[in-house]
Amino acid sequence: MISHVLVGTSDFAAALEFYTPIMAQLGLLQKFAEPERQWAAWRKPGTVRPLFILGRPFDQNSASAGNGQMIAFSASSHEAVERCHALALQSGGADEGAPGARPEYHAHYYGAYFRDLDGNKICVCCHEAAGAYRIRQDDLTGQATRELVALHLAGAHENSPPGSVYALDVSGLLQPDVKFWTAWDGENIAGMAALRTLGGGVGELKSMRTHPQYLRKGLGSRLLAHIMAEAAAQGFTRLSLETGSGLAFEPALALYRRHGFANGEAFADYAPSAFNQFLHLNL
Repeated sequence: MISHVLVGTSDFAAALEFYTPIMAQLGLLQKFAEPERQWAAWRKPGTVRPLFILGRPFDQNSASAGNGQMIAFSASSHEAVERCHALALQSGGADEGAPGARPEYHAHYYGAYFRDLDGNKICVCCHEAAGAYRIRQDDLTGQATRELVALHLAGAHENSPPGSVYALDVSGLLQPDVKFWTAWDGENIAGMAALRTLGGGVGELKSMRTHPQYLRKGLGSRLLAHIMAEAAAQGFTRLSLETGSGLAFEPALALYRRHGFANGEAFADYAPSAFNQFLHLNL
């Protein structure tokens, strides 16, 4: 429904510096930045629009912000809301409302408000309940984490022909080119995912697995969004993955395709076969 939203600035260089870390925190990708034309734009991975555009007014007059106008960005967690608000204030923005619940909007609304360097009012909000899932970087020392990794490996071998399993074990996930996260529901592990750096601006999604007790509860989308945001924040231009074929893999394939992944050629050192599939997302 929305094509793009533009906020004006009277100092493009300062505004670009202000917004860049906030956009990265939200997992939004820079579509373009043209200092000579004094404008820049960001988008969600896997999409073309809508765009958030920052630029000098077309008439080249000073930018001005009106009261009652606001742009609200959606965040994946309460922690992301808090980090964006802190980044804004650290960069010279003005507080317009500290992070917190606003139950007058709805039961799970959690938002924060600030003014940018030109006085534009910005909101960052999360529409999910606090603590629904906590996603944290994991050192793989916990028993629950290792049990989920073992479950993932067992499932991969059970549903794949010999020689077609490329899932990482604990030692593989501990390699320096891999970052690994787990999702938690209170004290219960709910899922996991990893991101491997391949070089050349390419990242690889690895070890995506939802615990059987948390299937079909939206966790897969949360984990995938987290990995996509991390890849964007690290400056990757493409996110790729390898997976298998057959009924056991269809739910994951449907999830990847809903988020913009498309089938393509083999990558890195993978050997193509009739069983393996390779999907890619341009960031």
